[in-house]
Amino acid sequence: MEREINRLIELSKTATLKELIDVIEVLTTKHTYNTTLLGNFDDKPLYRARKHNNLYGNADTKGKVKDFMYESELWNVPAQYAPLGRCNDKNESMLYCTNTLNTAILECKPEAGDYITTAILVPYRRNKILSVVREPLLLQLVGQKYLSQIDGIRDIIKHVPPDKDERHLIFDNFLDHLFHMEVGPNDEHLYKLSLAITRVKMLPFKIKEKNYIPDGIIYSSIVRNKRDYNVLLRPDTAKQLYYIERFKTVKILVSNDEHVLLKNIRDGWPVRLETKPYKTPSVIFWSGQFKNQPIYRLRKHQ
Repeated sequence: MEREINRLIELSKTATLKELIDVIEVLTTKHTYNTTLLGNFDDKPLYRARKHNNLYGNADTKGKVKDFMYESELWNVPAQYAPLGRCNDKNESMLYCTNTLNTAILECKPEAGDYITTAILVPYRRNKILSVVREPLLLQLVGQKYLSQIDGIRDIIKHVPPDKDERHLIFDNFLDHLFHMEVGPNDEHLYKLSLAITRVKMLPFKIKEKNYIPDGIIYSSIVRNKRDYNVLLRPDTAKQLYYIERFKTVKILVSNDEHVLLKNIRDGWPVRLETKPYKTPSVIFWSGQFKNQPIYRLRKHQ
């Protein structure tokens, strides 16, 4: 198995995305790597963060600030601006979220002086007025062994392979590492590899003659505390199941290898004209800038 993994990494340096997908499909089928998470996952809020260089939004090189005025600016990145990422191709828009506010901030790799605004996404089914009738989210797991140790996932995970399947565990550990490791500018082929795996995990599949189409994947966060994780969703699906309840902007005061020091700067709320927010763009009502806020510390390694 280790030999196959090394060949796969080498192949990612020269192969096309399609060629990688074909190879990975064979590998995942060969090792029955198709564990699926079903159930009540979409009863929980998600957190989507965006880093910016000015309290009110992003300032360009001339100092002109583009304010965050609309809710859409805190959803998924528009396709035309999307760079190659861990789970998306260039000019492909996907929605990256986490299950906690703190991890959403740390996933932005904050530096001192940065501002980070986080959107808090709440499922419609938790709001009686805005409830939407839809099948629960269908999410594939990447790094099953690690994720199965997390409360909230462990109880609804299905078909975790036994530890005695050594080849499966080696492959599973590799995927777990691939999806949370730091990727530098000279290692972008690893993004191409994780993207190919994401594409395979989101392919339609069949269980007992019933067809399913995954809505996204769950994978480990860079915060390896066995509590937090990342969620990737198809944007249209996310907007059908979640609405943004509010926003929170923090300022990063200190960022080093051990921790981040930050303080809350302002809050915001979407202002909508209709009861189905995913159908209408909405403006953001921002509070005034907070003063005398306490300083919080987030540990990078927990």
